[in-house]
Amino acid sequence: MAAGCSDSGGDKAPAKKSEPAKPSVVMSVSIDWEGAFLDEEALAALTRFRTDNPDLHVTHFICPAYYTKPQAVAADVTAALRAQIHPGDEVGVHLHAWNSLVQAAGVPVRPGSSFLTADGRLMEFDGDAGFDLDPTVYTVSELRSILSTSRRLLESAGLKVAPIFRVGGWLGTRSVLEAARAEGFTVDASAIDPTWLGDAAGEEEFQQLAVRLKDVWPKVDRTTQPYLIETAAGQLLEVPDSAGMADQVASDEVEDHVQRAARQARQPVFVHVGLVAETADEHADDLTNALGNLRRQKIPMQQVTVGRAAELARAALGLK
Repeated sequence: MAAGCSDSGGDKAPAKKSEPAKPSVVMSVSIDWEGAFLDEEALAALTRFRTDNPDLHVTHFICPAYYTKPQAVAADVTAALRAQIHPGDEVGVHLHAWNSLVQAAGVPVRPGSSFLTADGRLMEFDGDAGFDLDPTVYTVSELRSILSTSRRLLESAGLKVAPIFRVGGWLGTRSVLEAARAEGFTVDASAIDPTWLGDAAGEEEFQQLAVRLKDVWPKVDRTTQPYLIETAAGQLLEVPDSAGMADQVASDEVEDHVQRAARQARQPVFVHVGLVAETADEHADDLTNALGNLRRQKIPMQQVTVGRAAELARAALGLK
């Protein structure tokens, strides 16, 4: 060998070509804080849920009516929320048209029917109603005021609010989405396949809501991926609640949904499942079981917040 020449790599085996990574399921888990009440058992269940799933980065959709209830103690509300919001989590606004929240926004309370009860009567919690009021009774301008006040209440409590949004009852009508976009929200997570609710055994109120949602989301099914929605105020990126809520969807259904998504993946497949804070003591363990089984099955999952899923979807699906 000539002087000065190197023999490095001469006897080494040729490097193996790395196999392309298998497309993964991009999974988001969200918690809906309905603004109804803060229950000790439910909060303890949420704490257990986070302990049992330490890898989760959760999106908290918070309705701040906890702060506007007649007997609310702001410091206690903030402490309860902060205890569940972990590093890496994000906070978005959840819209329910509670009377106290509407009044705090300087908007006249409007009468309307429940989107849940058979007789149309509104539910009441802690001396406040409006949780189940169809938000479309309010104008776009009024909805903007309610959303602006919601953000202000959360930010006043020291919570950083991301530009993500979900409306109660999944009732993402044209006026609701326009108001959200006009208030600076760029990502919505209200779309759902109504059959998740229609299949809720023995829960007639959700079956009634499912009928309404077929009109609101006529083209959304369980396989729908993030997509753009045009509103009069600009575009929103929709990240559907594709696996429903643990309150109406059984743990084995969540597993089946994610397994099917993984089998069909030709590019990243986006899955989103939710949980309600007020009823976490009844359903959080079921979601933990589903997530645990999926891990044991080594389903290729990337767990991210809804906001991060939106960013990944824009790149993976070519959304501008």
